[in-house]
Amino acid sequence: MQKYFIPILIISTLLISCKPFAHADTIILKNEVKIDGFIVAEEPEYYIVEIPIGKIRIKKENVREIIRLSPEENYLNFGNQYLTTQNYDAALEQFKKALKIKPDFQQAKDAIARIEKIKKEAEEKRLAELKKKEEEFLEKKEKLTSGFGLELEIVNGQLSVSKIEPDSPAEAAGLKNLDKIIQIDEQATEDKSLEEILNRLLRQDTASYKFTFQREVNLIRKRIVYQKQPIIGVGVFLDTGPNGLVITSVLPDEPADLEGLRENDIVVAIDDNPTKGISLDQASDLIAGNELTNIKFTIQRDIELKRR
Repeated sequence: MQKYFIPILIISTLLISCKPFAHADTIILKNEVKIDGFIVAEEPEYYIVEIPIGKIRIKKENVREIIRLSPEENYLNFGNQYLTTQNYDAALEQFKKALKIKPDFQQAKDAIARIEKIKKEAEEKRLAELKKKEEEFLEKKEKLTSGFGLELEIVNGQLSVSKIEPDSPAEAAGLKNLDKIIQIDEQATEDKSLEEILNRLLRQDTASYKFTFQREVNLIRKRIVYQKQPIIGVGVFLDTGPNGLVITSVLPDEPADLEGLRENDIVVAIDDNPTKGISLDQASDLIAGNELTNIKFTIQRDIELKRR
């Protein structure tokens, strides 16, 4: 008796402590203990039963009754097991298999209806949360426009100016459409979401921000007379700097001046050629060209943007 009771007690205790298990067989022992699992093999004196903790051997002489589920009940059981882990698609598949075997199986029909209701409610909740998030996002964009006269968007992973309102702080600071904002308060904007940027710019404890932007400026080389010497250029004087070429002076009414270039602007590229680390002789070679031909400067500038 002791040999019979102790293993069964251990098995029943383990089964109680385990999560629900989808099973095809219920084995009722002579001491009324029930074991749910799969009879995967049968030996002359034993049943080999798979349960959540693994495979066990049960002596046939200790078994009073074996209840085998029908195929549709088995699928229903599997479906209910998937429901406990909220795997609704897998559960739905099992319930449909049960209905395929037994089209009037009401338990499977009820389970499918329950899943469809759960999924519908989840989708409605998701859409409501999405709508709320979109409304909050639009409100933030409107606050940015009303506060700075500025609209921003992410283009190819870069924060860009998409609109400047007339007579706004953004216009007064010198920003233009398509400017790329690479830093705000010396913090890189790359890999930041637009919402993260908006949250930063709408902080109530800050009224002004340092923007670092880059702008592509298309210029036309022309003949310029400087100190009685004719040269072909765009009307700027340059020096080397840690991040590129620094504009030290802009000749009035020449191409660079007419396109809004300023003293202390940094030319970070000439015709898409980076200028960081190049010499003035190399810069002269990049700028050199025939009169009335195009040249592109990519300039970088720091500005202060204040909320109105």
